Amino acid sequence: MDEQQQQQAAADAAAAAAAALAAINADAAAAAQPAQQQGMADVAQQLQALLNANAALQAQLDQIQLNAGPAAAAVGAAGAAIIIADTPGTYDVNSPLDYSSKVGIMLYNQATKALTTKFGMTSDEVVVFLQEFGERADSSGWSKGNFNVTKFATSNGEIKHIYEGYGQMTMASIEAACEDFINPLGARYDSRVRQNNGMMVTCIMATLTEDSRARLQPYATEYTRHGTIVGPLLFKVLMRLATIDSVATTESLRAKLRELYMLASSLNYDLPKLHSMYHQYYSQLVARGASVDDPIGILFTIYLSINCAEFRTYIQRKHDMYYDGELPSLTHETLMASANDKYTYLVNKGLWCQEKDSSVVALAAEVEKLKGQLKLAPKLKGQLPDWKKVENKGNGNTKAKGAGTGTKTKNRKNTRDRREQVRDEAWKKKAPAAGEPTTKRANDKTYNWCIHHMAWTLHTPSECRLGTTRTNAQNSNSRIVAHHATTEAPVTNVHNDTHESYVAAIVSNMARMALDT
Repeated sequence: MDEQQQQQAAADAAAAAAAALAAINADAAAAAQPAQQQGMADVAQQLQALLNANAALQAQLDQIQLNAGPAAAAVGAAGAAIIIADTPGTYDVNSPLDYSSKVGIMLYNQATKALTTKFGMTSDEVVVFLQEFGERADSSGWSKGNFNVTKFATSNGEIKHIYEGYGQMTMASIEAACEDFINPLGARYDSRVRQNNGMMVTCIMATLTEDSRARLQPYATEYTRHGTIVGPLLFKVLMRLATIDSVATTESLRAKLRELYMLASSLNYDLPKLHSMYHQYYSQLVARGASVDDPIGILFTIYLSINCAEFRTYIQRKHDMYYDGELPSLTHETLMASANDKYTYLVNKGLWCQEKDSSVVALAAEVEKLKGQLKLAPKLKGQLPDWKKVENKGNGNTKAKGAGTGTKTKNRKNTRDRREQVRDEAWKKKAPAAGEPTTKRANDKTYNWCIHHMAWTLHTPSECRLGTTRTNAQNSNSRIVAHHATTEAPVTNVHNDTHESYVAAIVSNMARMALDT
């Protein structure tokens, strides 16, 4: 006898005791009426006996109610017990629904409507779908009682809900468990479980997008038995198509989880997005029955890669406390919650990720300080383009190569008013501060900050001739590397470092400034 039946029996006993008590009281009242026809002693004796019986029954009733708990206490005027349920769908989950009644129709409509979020059968939608489906299964009674349609045995013998361990269950085991309510000759065909299956199927189909339903259609034979769609089999096929259920996928998910920190910069350090991706990979691994090595360590690695000094300081402190054994109860869920709280605080204060990579700006500032203090070495002069090379005359004058010969020269400057010219061009060498725009208007012209020349120019960085030359050189280096890779020969003196590009730009800028002095 289950708990519900025990409570019902207790309630019935309480009602019977109450009825007996009422009968005794009635007898006592009836006995008092003929008092004038009997002797006072006889009447008093009978009355005392009735009162004693009344007290005994009252004590018995109190004990029954105490043992039965709330079920007996909820006996109404008509003596019927009230069954407490979390939702209308979980009320008496072991009894079939009466679809001819208003209540039955209401429960069916509520259970079969589409979930809040449409499901397109993609891996990044799985987490939300599983959460919403689990909530619907619980509220509608599909996952409750003896006639649930979501609990199945995993490969290691555990009983889990299909939306929690779909990767640990086989199609064959699910089909065997569903046969007795899908087959018209099955023992549970005319029971609540078949109704739960029908509601589950209708809900899933209503939640799928048009494209996902078309994608699902070719696999109809895998989830249809005896002419009926089997909800748990349908669910299993959906998860397989959405996540590609395989060993390779498990290893891929592990790799994506471990390497998630590498995406922090490309995602602009969007912590909620990083959390969403972490939960997506983690939950799919758990559903497959796979283990996740050091999930807390993975989160710490992600957090410490975020370009926000105050956030990193906060996380580093937690990191040290955790590995010093000061946070023994820390879980990856609590760590994510505390990190999200810190993120929300910093965003509201306008302090999230205010730091920028200022290496280029700092180098430009150093060049500005050294202007006029450096002389161009002969080797650097030899690296200048032909149109910039100079010849030193015996009288000390500097003359552009080709001048006076009819050859066209470039960037020749008017030196008649050198001081005014220097003042006019000083701002062109001042790099924009972090966060400032890289385009400005001056002298009725639009100037762009060129990272190749480290100066404000009329051309954009993408139009820069120096940048094009550097790109071509890098492509040439890439071809050299590819050639040596195929011949397995060692590669030397091949560099493709971004910082070297910055240094080359600075050297070019220094050369140009040396020419101006």
